[in-house]
Amino acid sequence: MGGSSGAAGGGLPLQAPGAAGPPLVAFLGRDGTVPLVSLRDHVWLNDLKMPGEVRAAAFSPCGTYLVTHGLHGVVYRWDLRTRRCVDKCVDSGCLKGTALACAPGGGFAAGSDSGVVNYYGG
Repeated sequence: MGGSSGAAGGGLPLQAPGAAGPPLVAFLGRDGTVPLVSLRDHVWLNDLKMPGEVRAAAFSPCGTYLVTHGLHGVVYRWDLRTRRCVDKCVDSGCLKGTALACAPGGGFAAGSDSGVVNYYGG
């Protein structure tokens, strides 16, 4: 999907596209932790924390939000300006989330280990 970034699996970095703040990279950490690191200064900025293991993440095309997905089938949307969770939803029919992609306008596609992909409009 245009302008989005995503990866699945522990420790893979994701770079935010054209964010309003400092350029960021996010890592899929252990135990639901997503460390955010400044690409400009190469320093840790903050950790985002969700319940369970993070399996996938994607930045919104504008770079304002990070969406995360995990083993419990719940998708979290984080505002990178405040570094807080602003929305969460259950990925219908998903047991283990494995992939994410963000679309312009706030929508996203979420994939699971069963091969099902759901699209949620913005």
